[in-house]
Amino acid sequence: MSITKLLLLVFFIGATTTAVAAGSTPPEIVRYLKKQGPVVESRVFRSEAYDQIVVRFCVDENLRGGANEGASNPTNVHCEVALFNKKAKWMLANQLFIGQGSIQEFANGRVQGESVTYAPEDPLCCPSKKAKLVFSTEGGKLVAIQK
Repeated sequence: MSITKLLLLVFFIGATTTAVAAGSTPPEIVRYLKKQGPVVESRVFRSEAYDQIVVRFCVDENLRGGANEGASNPTNVHCEVALFNKKAKWMLANQLFIGQGSIQEFANGRVQGESVTYAPEDPLCCPSKKAKLVFSTEGGKLVAIQK
């Protein structure tokens, strides 16, 4: 297979995957994410039992349209977790900063993940402060639970 055909195949698969992922996310949430800046990564977690969606997304403020467009500072990349409740349509409840962290699970009204942030002595490449996160969504907002 020629390199051109291989590149076209990779592009087509990537475009298809993006379209499928965007199609499964409610349009209210897609619009919300577009307003947050240059989103470079997102993941949607659904809870049918609670009619809620948790979205973990990361914004790179160094990219075009970002607050620090043209910069190359890794600390300008930040991730957030947002809770949406289903009313007549999907409505944002609240959103919390998690550094460069992640969410692993959303089940039974609990969100579990990890925050990753910079300690004062950290080089720009490598945030080192990690903390386990547990949030409750039962009251319709993300609320930290002490473990």
